[in-house]
Amino acid sequence: MDVGLPEAEVRDPPACLAEILRHAAVLGTRLGTYVRIDFFATDRGCVFNEFSSMPGGGRDYTPVLRRALRRALGGEGARRP
Repeated sequence: MDVGLPEAEVRDPPACLAEILRHAAVLGTRLGTYVRIDFFATDRGCVFNEFSSMPGGGRDYTPVLRRALRRALGGEGARRP
């Protein structure tokens, strides 16, 4: 998603990254559809924040995602998302 902001400084991954990935994999598999699953990394481990089935309200797709969606929806001539 392109939100038009400058890129942030690259940081080390949080200490609870493995826990976040494990929870996201379990939840994503059980839901069986695309969903963004957000967590906070805290001093006490990961904390669930929210599910989002349409990040950014469906706006501001990157060019790569726009092309992938067009292919998935029926090719280059498909209606633009």
